[in-house]
Amino acid sequence: MSRFEKPIWEMKKRKRKRMLELKDVDGFYGSSQALFGVSLQLERGEAVGLLGRNGMGKTSTVRAIMNLLRVASGSLAFLGRSIRGLPPFRIAQLGIGLVPEGRQIFPNLTVLENLTATARARTKTSGLKPWALDDIFQIFPILRHRSHHMGNQLSGGEQQMLAIGRALMTNPDLLILDEATEGLAPLVRTEIWRCLGHLREHGHSILIIDKNVRALNQVADRHYILEKGRVVWTGSSKELAADSRLSLHHLGI
Repeated sequence: MSRFEKPIWEMKKRKRKRMLELKDVDGFYGSSQALFGVSLQLERGEAVGLLGRNGMGKTSTVRAIMNLLRVASGSLAFLGRSIRGLPPFRIAQLGIGLVPEGRQIFPNLTVLENLTATARARTKTSGLKPWALDDIFQIFPILRHRSHHMGNQLSGGEQQMLAIGRALMTNPDLLILDEATEGLAPLVRTEIWRCLGHLREHGHSILIIDKNVRALNQVADRHYILEKGRVVWTGSSKELAADSRLSLHHLGI
């Protein structure tokens, strides 16, 4: 039996609550504007895809959420609280876990040390059971076998699994993945999508950037398409899959 056929824990039934909301966000790198009035919403327990061609503002949107990009106007709220201008570490402490583009694991720490170095208790706002090392090793068994290997001794796929596991060990209310499967071997991509599908089924809130629209459609409830720093379309996975002209025009697929 696949480890994904049975839940690691049971999610408490609860009414959905607004997890993340951006309204009319303008973002800048120095004097260069990257985001133009970006607005998006993500409800508790929802998975949302952030799509667009390269350089269209997806990573900039994530950086704006984490205050790694200067937001000149607009509002950003997490669980009903403004996070605009807060230090990135404080935003993480409030319950946002980021799997950044490029993974950015600690290369000179072991897998076990990477997973425990930034681990923290779950916030009171969540009804989900806290993550433990055994849970990470259950969804990514290879990490158990590599637990005493240094981060720089892992393959790219193993590093991405470690980056996801490290983010989950912070017990986030919201998990953000920037380029979830970019540059990974097909078998590893399958493992990552299986993990994200598992998280989605068990009520985790997820914001996902990835170029694999077909796989993303199997996980995400809704999508936003960005073009030149602006949201140009939003809709359900079913609507996106049904409109081939939309994908060709905005995504080139």
